[in-house]
Amino acid sequence: MPYYRRNLIVLSITIFMAATSWNQILPFLPLFLKELGVKSGIAFWSGMLLSVQAITVAFSGPFWGKMADKYSRKLMTIRAGFCLALIYFGMSLCQSLWQLVL
Repeated sequence: MPYYRRNLIVLSITIFMAATSWNQILPFLPLFLKELGVKSGIAFWSGMLLSVQAITVAFSGPFWGKMADKYSRKLMTIRAGFCLALIYFGMSLCQSLWQLVL
């Protein structure tokens, strides 16, 4: 197997795992919102948080794709993994709903 094909398989698995990690958090999002003090509209705010993430991905995707073409997919996958870890850590430090949305 050529090295580039092996790297592509490893990167594909890594990207899949990073993408599914967000889906693992979603079932617990309403519980987290209750803990932040949201009393009504939990379904709305859960949907809003999911929408913010999807809109951000839609607008930043072409930029990160261009960066991956310019520098390398591997470097962008590593960057995405570290940024995802920082975002999850930041989410754990949120004290209010607005901090979580931002």
